[in-house]
Amino acid sequence: MNELSDYREIWLSRKIYEGPENFLENKLPHLVQKLKKLEKNQYRINLFKTFSVLIILLLFGWLLVPKIADKFMALGLSIIIISTTLFLILYWRSQFSMDKIRILNSSIEVIKDAVKQLQMQKRLFYIHFPLFVFLMLVGLNIIYISLFEADTFSDRVIYHVMGSVFVLLGFIVGISVRRYRFKKELQPVIDELNTLLSDLNSGTTNNML
Repeated sequence: MNELSDYREIWLSRKIYEGPENFLENKLPHLVQKLKKLEKNQYRINLFKTFSVLIILLLFGWLLVPKIADKFMALGLSIIIISTTLFLILYWRSQFSMDKIRILNSSIEVIKDAVKQLQMQKRLFYIHFPLFVFLMLVGLNIIYISLFEADTFSDRVIYHVMGSVFVLLGFIVGISVRRYRFKKELQPVIDELNTLLSDLNSGTTNNML
């Protein structure tokens, strides 16, 4: 239920709308359009990211298949595949979706739902993403035990360090890009939603006086 008319009709017919009268006519259309545009853009970007990650994972697995019989190789690959799969599931579940908003709730609760959904994406990249990177480091280094077992100890240490540094650099770049996107794309929407929430709460208070 994403159409503007649906929101307005339900809130008014069920008498669950609180707030200034001009909100439904002046601010709601702008709000719904912005949220729908955000949802559409995020879906396209996330689809591309998921496809890219799966291709890289398949290529990585295909290159290492010849040594899959080795216990370290099998364990390392399993950790990487399972952690990647779980992260992608969490990643998609945390994405903003208009369909997740409980439209049958009051208008104030709907705004709160939208803010909560958008804030979930910050939690994903500050809690789940570091854990995912840690598991990737563990899996990669376990694979390196098998992959470079014939090399000298000093060479193996260098490979482990270089591989770990590469993953950590990817983590730093990923967090930086995500922080920039959140600040540019999501934070303005959250600020606007919070402002509208304050307006609705003010309207509710005034209507009670």
